[in-house]
Amino acid sequence: MRKDFLIKALSLILILGAITSFSCKKKEEKVILSEKTKLPEENPDLQKVIIRGDTLRFIYKAGAKKPEFKSGDILIGQTDEGYLKKVLSTTTRGDTLILITEQASLTDAIKKCEIETTFALFPEEKRKMGSIKEDTTFTDREGRKYQMTVQSDDFLVEPIPEQFEFKIKLPNMRIEIRDISGNLAAFLAADTVILTKRVDINIGVQIDWFEVKEFHCIAHTSDGLEFKNAQVGLEKSITKEVEKLLKSLPLGKVVICAGPVPVVFIFSLDVYGGVDANLSISVSCNISNQINLNSNASLGARYTDGDWSPVNNWTLTGDADFYTSPGGSISASLEGFIKGGIASKLYGVAGPYLYVKPYQYDELTYPPFEFELGVGLGAGLAFQVKILSWRLAEFNWTFADFKKELIHSTTPPANNPPNTPQTPSGPSSGQVNVSYNFTTSTTDPDGDSVAYQFDWGDGNQSNWSSFLPSGTSITMAKSWSNAGTYSIKARAKDKKGGISDWSPAHGVIITTNVYPFTIALTWGEDPRDLDAHMWTPNIGGREYHVYFANKGRLSNAPYCSLDVDDVTSYGPEHITISQVFPGTYTYAVHHYGGDSTITTSRAKVEIYQMGNLIQTFNAPRVPSGYNWWWHVFDLDGSSGVITPRNVIDSLPPRPWTKEEK
Repeated sequence: MRKDFLIKALSLILILGAITSFSCKKKEEKVILSEKTKLPEENPDLQKVIIRGDTLRFIYKAGAKKPEFKSGDILIGQTDEGYLKKVLSTTTRGDTLILITEQASLTDAIKKCEIETTFALFPEEKRKMGSIKEDTTFTDREGRKYQMTVQSDDFLVEPIPEQFEFKIKLPNMRIEIRDISGNLAAFLAADTVILTKRVDINIGVQIDWFEVKEFHCIAHTSDGLEFKNAQVGLEKSITKEVEKLLKSLPLGKVVICAGPVPVVFIFSLDVYGGVDANLSISVSCNISNQINLNSNASLGARYTDGDWSPVNNWTLTGDADFYTSPGGSISASLEGFIKGGIASKLYGVAGPYLYVKPYQYDELTYPPFEFELGVGLGAGLAFQVKILSWRLAEFNWTFADFKKELIHSTTPPANNPPNTPQTPSGPSSGQVNVSYNFTTSTTDPDGDSVAYQFDWGDGNQSNWSSFLPSGTSITMAKSWSNAGTYSIKARAKDKKGGISDWSPAHGVIITTNVYPFTIALTWGEDPRDLDAHMWTPNIGGREYHVYFANKGRLSNAPYCSLDVDDVTSYGPEHITISQVFPGTYTYAVHHYGGDSTITTSRAKVEIYQMGNLIQTFNAPRVPSGYNWWWHVFDLDGSSGVITPRNVIDSLPPRPWTKEEK
């Protein structure tokens, strides 16, 4: 049930003016705390906590015995925005204990834990936030100076509790851009702009012996954007995207329990208004719009065993109407957007930040007349997650905009469609329910930007991509749920509506075969080229060495095969054993090329038996040196027993034949 997952802050800083106390239960079998972790707020004699930067003051009942905190102790509490501090020194003044501290991290406090929770964020009371008038100055891409003003009547916030949604209404909203002389350059105005929003946050943390193994923060958002009676005015040439913070809306305090430890988040929604204008005009022009946009998106990122990966999945629908009558010479593209940025603090320190930017856009050229009206969705995220572990790097990601054309009106344009894209490149075989990447590119004869669409050969086609510069390649991923042979092709369209022919097809064979053993190798960006090697036992009178120069076969000896030799970082490389013979199989990884070493490569080896993951090895961290080889494990072909080796060496674990060298 939805309410079972809802952790609501019982107060909102701005709306109710108070923060509610919260207590975590101590019983939690999956949590092991550091011996230095202390929870001072559990002491019944503690009456007040005062936080001033890195100085904590604990005030106790008169005459009460005060705890003895030592240098190096980790203190955790939830007063104000929460605190997670390491003690440097302590002094006592009467009934007050004064501690000088520094910022700590969760991995200082917790040896082992798993947190997984989902909750909804929304204000609980309807409120007027006051009128808006915000100014900002900027210089466009051509060096011209402008001023942007965003204004509206009283900013309204209206929660819809039964749907865990809220609406933000901006009546009589107007965004103006003027040059330094005060002359109007462009404007976007609407009788009412309504942003409807729902936000569900999924947070997971896995700490294993003071190291963050897995962290994810994913926002599941539903956004509706409505422009009622919108007017777009184009007066002068301008090229710039500019935005302005309109309001910051507190969404409350959320406390997640890791055993007895309270993990304290403070959330807020930063509301921005802005435009992205690219105008080249000789006379003024007005466009009347009526726009409705609805989107659903899952956006965020995961950190797993040292690697970050973004998470994004979204849909976009809408409808619109327009009227315009241009004159003169016009080439204009203008986007008007309302951006909602979900900001968070973790124990008062900046944490995950994610924004969703729904927008409406107008594109007009004349002569010849061509008009496009549509909606789009942009998004980005940033994680400053040192509060989890000082070893975690910051992660920033901007997702490519997802656009949907609603209206395209044109007289026959003098336009050449894009050239036929190249045959998609990608694997030629694979297994069901495994995602594979396919890449293509093309150019446009007129130099126009192009968008791409893939036909997956199973009756389904991808959505059109965002527009990319002519000649830029694009990669999309696809998985199939049924075995078969599929023909993958691609086509392109330019911004003027011209669509290319379909490319030649690339065939891929998808099977459901499940082999006795499959070993998967993946790694980071450096070194760029790691190679998987497998030595077999004696099979039919000889031993085999399977690697990039001798990939083997599955249908006959050595009944062992390497799928691909990846030389551009990350992998994966798979070695599959279709039939097991008595004797020892030896698996190793070789550093073939690129900077860095195996020990810093974040290399990981996963062993699958009959399709099930049974064991994982991570490259050991040892001092750098002649560590060209990583002997990972040996496999007994008779018993199926895997013997971990995990040895770094300068030589391979088994010799190569002269032919192989």
